[in-house]
Amino acid sequence: EKHEILVKPAPDTSGPSFAIQYDVLVVAVGLRPSSLGVPGVDQHCLFLKGVEDARAIRKRVTECFECAELPTTSEDERTRLLTFVVVGGGPTGCEFCGELSDFVKNDLRCFYPKLAPLARIVLLHRGEAILPSFDEELRQGATE
Repeated sequence: EKHEILVKPAPDTSGPSFAIQYDVLVVAVGLRPSSLGVPGVDQHCLFLKGVEDARAIRKRVTECFECAELPTTSEDERTRLLTFVVVGGGPTGCEFCGELSDFVKNDLRCFYPKLAPLARIVLLHRGEAILPSFDEELRQGATE
């Protein structure tokens, strides 16, 4: 028996629909990010699930640098604005910390040379070690 699925491009793209033949179709829907029941997380945190989330994070990080550069910003407020906290020491959290560090060092440093060295990225993880599903050598390398 022939199986085929018709794929329609996202509404904001202009590509034509196309068919893909398959033997077994697995539909894997994404999970909604979990706040683990911690009050305030949904209202005050940015999640990283898709491209739109990544864009929102990039925009917010840039806004923090813009506000930190204002001459009326106190040192305490500047420190707060330039401290970024990532929750979760799994593969996504660790990778995001690296990407955020690269964004600050390679991109934002060009526009905010005095502020980039002041930025802090803090990784919070509730387990004994980050990347718990990986071998010890990789976990140690990620920690360094």
